Amino acid sequence: MPFDHELADRILRSDDRDTALFFAGREAEIESVENAIGNAAEKRQTIFRIFQGAPGAGKTSLLDRLMDIHGADPLRLVVHLDHSDLTGADNVLARIKTAAIQHRKNNAEPWNIVISSSLSALRHGAELFKMPSLSKTIADEQTDAAPLGLTAILIIDEAQNLRSEHAETLQSMHTNGLGIDSVMLIGGLGHTRRRLKSMGLSRGAYNAATDLGALAREATIRSTTDMLDRLGPLGTEERRAHLAEAIAAMSYGWPQHLNCAQRALCMNLRQNGLHAGNVGLDSVREQTRVERFRYYEGRIDDDLLSRSPAIALRVIAAVATEKPQNMNDLQWLCEETIENEPRTRLTADDADAFADALVAKGVVCEQTDHAIVIPIPSMVDWAKSKLLEIDRHRRH
Repeated sequence: MPFDHELADRILRSDDRDTALFFAGREAEIESVENAIGNAAEKRQTIFRIFQGAPGAGKTSLLDRLMDIHGADPLRLVVHLDHSDLTGADNVLARIKTAAIQHRKNNAEPWNIVISSSLSALRHGAELFKMPSLSKTIADEQTDAAPLGLTAILIIDEAQNLRSEHAETLQSMHTNGLGIDSVMLIGGLGHTRRRLKSMGLSRGAYNAATDLGALAREATIRSTTDMLDRLGPLGTEERRAHLAEAIAAMSYGWPQHLNCAQRALCMNLRQNGLHAGNVGLDSVREQTRVERFRYYEGRIDDDLLSRSPAIALRVIAAVATEKPQNMNDLQWLCEETIENEPRTRLTADDADAFADALVAKGVVCEQTDHAIVIPIPSMVDWAKSKLLEIDRHRRH
């Protein structure tokens, strides 16, 4: 088949914040959502599932994939919520109502009866929250109800930015539900679980959180194989397979690195006659390395962290070896590193804020067992190499 230049343009225009064009992996996370949906009918409350991780872990891509999977099912209603919708349960119910009515218009019988029964349940939710006008609006949209219903799949991204004004609605959903089977899928940075706990969602936050780490090697190979199959470069299957394995190695399994490596491969194909056999892997590897290091630099580009990059680098290296078991350990490690750093404007009083900044920027992640880890593969090696440069420069 001819080379797909339009797809190549999309690949080269994509950036690290875009959803993955060639999604692969995350089977366990997808299954956990399927199980939550299966359990929703047995629960009065909204079931929460939290996917947290560093920038570049693929949270948005996973949520988009889940939207694609469940949006195609007439019995599932996918609703993407803005943070502003969480300032009141009435806002959430109104968004679900609007989506359910549109869903009914988009789906032929017999699903209309099913959707109408969900509107009936939603009307009960509106009455539960003492919203008579919304209840009447929903009633006006109903037809005869059946005993079946939709499951509402509610999606919130960037949840680390949720504020105290959103707490009451989330707590109400977690405790009382919405009068309709519902699952809330939440994506956010590595401190999202801790943020939700501070908002009074301790049980839901701790039992339902998943830390997104690196993809399995097989998943990265499948992703690049999919890209090559759809692009259609010239060359043998064996050469394409070799390229897919090489890109997997360059990515270290990290979704952001994988996107960078795939962009570099696509560009190299265009520069070398659209033939897989002509790809210069050394060039692809170098371009990917540059992009990867730029990404690492961005992780410590912060008002506090950038005041002493050497301290951030030393903490990264120390976390990998000392393996702090909780935030208190990380704060102590930051304090010790600051006190031992000869050239810094920071003091021990900055240690707690420094630790929080490392978490907020995704440099470190507090896992569900509270242990502190460096979630981004190869970042520790980069930090150690940068420290060697810094120390060598200081000696001279």
